[in-house]
Amino acid sequence: MTAAFFCPLFSQAQQDEKGALAAFTALFNQAKTKPEDATLVSLRSAGVNFLADFPKSGRANTVIKNMIDVAGFMSGKNDGPRRLSWFSMVQFDVVSKLHSGQQVSNDTKAALSALDVAMVQGETRERIIQLQQSGGLGRSSRDIQNMLASWRGKIDALTEMPGGSGLRYLKDREEGFYDFVSLVSPATTEAQLNHLVNSKDRATANWAKTESVWFAIRKEPFDLKFTELDAKGKGKEIDFKKLQGKVVYLYFWTTDAKGAVADIDKILDVYFDTSRRKFEVIGVCCDPEEKRAEALEFIRKNKIKWPQYFDGKGKDGELCEKFNVKSFPTGFIFDANGKLGPVNIKGASLKNEVARRVR
Repeated sequence: MTAAFFCPLFSQAQQDEKGALAAFTALFNQAKTKPEDATLVSLRSAGVNFLADFPKSGRANTVIKNMIDVAGFMSGKNDGPRRLSWFSMVQFDVVSKLHSGQQVSNDTKAALSALDVAMVQGETRERIIQLQQSGGLGRSSRDIQNMLASWRGKIDALTEMPGGSGLRYLKDREEGFYDFVSLVSPATTEAQLNHLVNSKDRATANWAKTESVWFAIRKEPFDLKFTELDAKGKGKEIDFKKLQGKVVYLYFWTTDAKGAVADIDKILDVYFDTSRRKFEVIGVCCDPEEKRAEALEFIRKNKIKWPQYFDGKGKDGELCEKFNVKSFPTGFIFDANGKLGPVNIKGASLKNEVARRVR
């Protein structure tokens, strides 16, 4: 009789990682509902230990993001000190783990350093918010610059970690720094992007190149004139500048885009529920010329009422290139002054985005 051998579906290391992640997630969800001190202490330990033990995990960046999000669970009027304590105590745990006397791999150093940067991000934001609320922001410019310099220094150190071990965490950390500094020091935004397009990390560089495209568009009110797509060749002339005073949703789509029909149904709901005096949609059909008839049938069948831009060049068209659109469907919101706002907004999130801007 031939002996049978059992081959486990997961290795022991994979099972250990799965168990550690489940424990962290359970504590995270518990803290979300009831952020008691005992739960937060356990959660801190679980998060730091997960990154130390499984630094190559595909969920490492998610754990780091969750550790930032925890501060948001302490949302009481007087919870500012608790949020600051959370950030500082996680940093303390990171330092303790890195200097525990045990051998620490470069991957573990990178994962924990990325968590440290994330906590500095959260702490800096919290301190500046508190300065704003107390009216002391204008008197604390030197302190703010020192905080930003410390934050920037930690990101740069992550970039230079041995063997490029810190690069996998870089994009999220650079995005966080960019988003914040663009609010408190908008004059430096363009210089930041120009620096990041040359990042050692390809994902960060690609993100910066895309963000640079949107930054250039945001400099001035958007200008677009075209004749709308029409089955009889009698489309109206559309001038984007004449739509100022309205929130405008510029929606890029193709007839073969997965989920386009469901997405358009959600846009139709917002379109008909919002006054035409305050909100408009402009479609950008990115099908090639040979699919013009198919695009017109799609518009008719789905009862789409808003004007459609169509240049027949498909995904290589002028607007696709200008907005760096690579996947469909997607959309961009312009405020009542014609300035670009949120990007990559799909139908599912359109309602909330429009509600924030239309009164």
